[in-house]
Amino acid sequence: MYDNEDVLWELESKINYTDEIFLQTEKEESVIKYNYEVIVSKIKKTKVKQNSILSGFIFLIKYITTTSVIFWVLLITTNYSAYMNIAKSYIMKDDVEKTTSWLLNSVEAAKITDIISEKIQENKEEEKLSIKKYKKELDNENINLDIEIAPYTNRVVIPKIGKNIPLLDVENRNIDWQNELNDIFMKELEKGIIRYPWSSKPGEDWVSFIFGHSSNLPWMKWKYNDIFSTLDNVVFWDEVIVYYGQEKFTYKIREKKVIRPWDVSVLKRNQNRSEISLMTCWPVWTTLNRLIVTWELVKND
Repeated sequence: MYDNEDVLWELESKINYTDEIFLQTEKEESVIKYNYEVIVSKIKKTKVKQNSILSGFIFLIKYITTTSVIFWVLLITTNYSAYMNIAKSYIMKDDVEKTTSWLLNSVEAAKITDIISEKIQENKEEEKLSIKKYKKELDNENINLDIEIAPYTNRVVIPKIGKNIPLLDVENRNIDWQNELNDIFMKELEKGIIRYPWSSKPGEDWVSFIFGHSSNLPWMKWKYNDIFSTLDNVVFWDEVIVYYGQEKFTYKIREKKVIRPWDVSVLKRNQNRSEISLMTCWPVWTTLNRLIVTWELVKND
């Protein structure tokens, strides 16, 4: 039998032990609760971060998509003429072939060289006035050039794409800076395609370098803005006919390539062979590259 004191001591011991267990359990619960809150907080932060990254990625995709759509809409709408020419060359292939046949017949029937001879005298005074007027326009723009512009009677005929284009010569004697020559080129490209002044003339040995627009700014409404938009459609052995200096020259393709704007290798051709190189900006509505088509003389009439 226990006495009363022993019983009391045992009860106190049990109470103290129970309190210790309770306190320990409460502490553990507190720690668990704290850890749980920390983990929940980290999970929430991670989700917020993931949602932020996902939102940013979705925004980037939407931005790129919207920008691309706007870019292509502007590209097509502002150069619809050039793209219409390209589309017609594929969709209306039969009509293009008929145009090619008609073009060749009309060029031959017209006897361009005879017409040139008959009209030179009649147009001589008119050409002089035109040249004087053009020089006056340049003077008004403070462009001081001593130039001579040859009569616009030469032609380049590309039957495959149905083109009959005026070929312009800009003969320069004294040019103070390159931008002045560029101004001349931009002005003359309104009226046709241009033979680069320092290249050879059609029919002569070496290369006659000729260039024109594949597209242009939409507010510049000129006839020859997209004259070379379908130049890429020509293939090997297609012909180009050049009427130059009252002579007819027939060329066939020997090379076709796309080069970078600064590549001048096209001018380093065989000087013992008569060629012409037609150049235009490529792709349409860009200045990223240059499409070069080189033709070799096969016949001189």
